[in-house]
Amino acid sequence: MSYSATPLVSSAHVNGNLERKALLFKNSLFLNTAVATVAFILMFF
Repeated sequence: MSYSATPLVSSAHVNGNLERKALLFKNSLFLNTAVATVAFILMFF
């Protein structure tokens, strides 16, 4: 899930866009947490 975030964060870092980096971090953190929660529920319930 996080493979697409790396190039986006790199380009935002090169451009010095701190707001974009923060937005990408928050979105990928939420998405990874959601996917992990769904995977946990599917595996153990």
